[in-house]
Amino acid sequence: MADVAGGLLKPDVLARLPGMIPPKTPLGRSISSERSFATLHLPLKRVKAAGKPVGAKLNDVVLALCSGALRRWLADQGALPVKSMTAAVPISLREDGNADSNNQVFATTFSLCSTIADPKLRLEAIIAEGGAAKAMINPLKDVIPHVQHLSVLGAPMGMQVMALLYSRSNLADVMPMAANVIISNVPGAPMSLYAAGAELQHLYPVSIPTHGMALNITVQSYRDELDFGLIAGANVLNDAELAKIARYLREELGVLEEAVGI
Repeated sequence: MADVAGGLLKPDVLARLPGMIPPKTPLGRSISSERSFATLHLPLKRVKAAGKPVGAKLNDVVLALCSGALRRWLADQGALPVKSMTAAVPISLREDGNADSNNQVFATTFSLCSTIADPKLRLEAIIAEGGAAKAMINPLKDVIPHVQHLSVLGAPMGMQVMALLYSRSNLADVMPMAANVIISNVPGAPMSLYAAGAELQHLYPVSIPTHGMALNITVQSYRDELDFGLIAGANVLNDAELAKIARYLREELGVLEEAVGI
């Protein structure tokens, strides 16, 4: 714990803290029990190629596309914040060669650099932000193995009770959350999958929005495609609005390709 505290108190880490506080957006509300859902798929090779001119990894490009789409949607609402939006992004802490049958995942906050209008400059800023965010969670790698068995202490039950109290209180409508949106990128099967002889065409993930983060964008690779699943609280984003964000996501790939000279 002393090592963790020392790592988190470094000047460069402390300097990032103010920027991690998300701005208020229409997504920062309590959600109902109903959901809206939208999907799209993008060619994996095109997405990877869009990042090569600036040395971006696949996850960087995914974040940049999501940032561009949300930027356009918020502008439509007249609600684009002057401060950059942030995303809660799960990161694997599993070391190479580790085959333990447990979860070794930690969620961190990334700036989506949504204040930058130019797609190429925004992607470059996201690359830099990603390096800083990963450096920030490095001190936590030694702690995660010691807290992965919290289920023995009844943590899931306690979290369920806390979540219920939080939803009933509508605190998400007035309190800032850790991030504006949840974005997750999950590697999937590179080969075709079958069920009873039927070939699986796409694998659209269905994940979890939360109070204060009404939109979850999860991406899963399958064969040579990236399958996007967008799910939101229907009282915050109805089907039509969520479909619009999905359309913007598709269009943002072409915008980014033009910006990087492809």
